[in-house]
Amino acid sequence: MKKISKYIIMALLTLAATTPLVQARTLGPIVRMGDTGTDAKDYYCEESKVGEVCIATQYAADSYCKSIKSRLPTLRELALYAQTLGAKGIRETHFKNVDMSKPQVQAEIKQMEGLKYDAIYKGFGEKIVVDFYYSHKGYLHPEGDLGRYLYFSSTIGPESSSFAFLLNGYSGDIHDEFRDDATDHKYNYHAIRCVL
Repeated sequence: MKKISKYIIMALLTLAATTPLVQARTLGPIVRMGDTGTDAKDYYCEESKVGEVCIATQYAADSYCKSIKSRLPTLRELALYAQTLGAKGIRETHFKNVDMSKPQVQAEIKQMEGLKYDAIYKGFGEKIVVDFYYSHKGYLHPEGDLGRYLYFSSTIGPESSSFAFLLNGYSGDIHDEFRDDATDHKYNYHAIRCVL
């Protein structure tokens, strides 16, 4: 009986470490010029024609979502969304709130890299920690515009408040970029999707 209890506890701990803490939120449609609020002067999409996808910086996307009583998705929510499209998705760290420079965290990062999971960091300044691990392996991009654009999250990068994380709708990859850029260096465009 003691052996069974030990294995059950181990299984529960493993499940807790691999189960996301929040569920995927529903993301709204891509914002297009002509949608409510897109004519505001502080949006990059003011030069777009009616019906075209609104291309925006992270600041403008955040402002737009707030203007319609919504918000940008968090990075975790975008990762969970990618998981619904086949990505291996999120694995939790065993070392929440432990500085990434600590040996046990470095060992975990290396182990997860071997499993093709990237560490997603949070924090700022002297203490940066692993928030979770993410793998886009298996991601199948949606058809049409949903699979063509990049989508900023509300999650700010750990090394500079000038960066925010985003999801590449085509590849399922997650990375950070300048918040005031509406395109990346490969001319992929940043569209807006708010949480419903």
